[in-house]
Amino acid sequence: PAISPYLSTKDILELVAALQDYARDQGWAGIQMVLPPSLYQLVPSDTLEFALYFQGFRLTNRWLCPVIPIAAGADGRYLGLFRDTHSNRVRAGLRKRLRVVEGGLDQLTPFLSVYEDTYQRHGVPPTHSAAEIADLLQRLPDRVRVHLVFLDASPVAGMLVFLINPRVAYTFYICVSTAHAREPGSVVAFASLIDSLGAQG
Repeated sequence: PAISPYLSTKDILELVAALQDYARDQGWAGIQMVLPPSLYQLVPSDTLEFALYFQGFRLTNRWLCPVIPIAAGADGRYLGLFRDTHSNRVRAGLRKRLRVVEGGLDQLTPFLSVYEDTYQRHGVPPTHSAAEIADLLQRLPDRVRVHLVFLDASPVAGMLVFLINPRVAYTFYICVSTAHAREPGSVVAFASLIDSLGAQG
């Protein structure tokens, strides 16, 4: 559920009850939902979890959602987060002239090449289709971004980044080209992303 942070507890209880009434009217056997971490909320609150529990919902699974804090300061913020071996791989990648490009719809075609390669290799379907990713990039150009690493003109690695709110960015689709799997593209992409996000606050 997407709920205004300023709803009262009474309003949220009524909202959950209305959802349950709707489900019963539709003949649904039940409702299963995954709630986002409270860090994603502009005003952190456990009121929705309370209302769900109060109205009879029960926790069936708990997911680990790792969060990496990004320090303020100059470039190189990633150095405090990476192991020495990964920091060395970033430096090696930059010496090999790996370059990072951040973009939107303009970078969709090269991103799709590493995205499709990654999902073919894993043998599982991705959450979003290529058309859905294009739609997100078109409708939310300031909130959904592509970060790509190139070796010359070839895309080596890439990721889709969702800017959830002014505090949180979420990486989705961390992809690597099969042909360039030995290149340190993903660590170069993460290092660049961490520095870019830190610079934006």
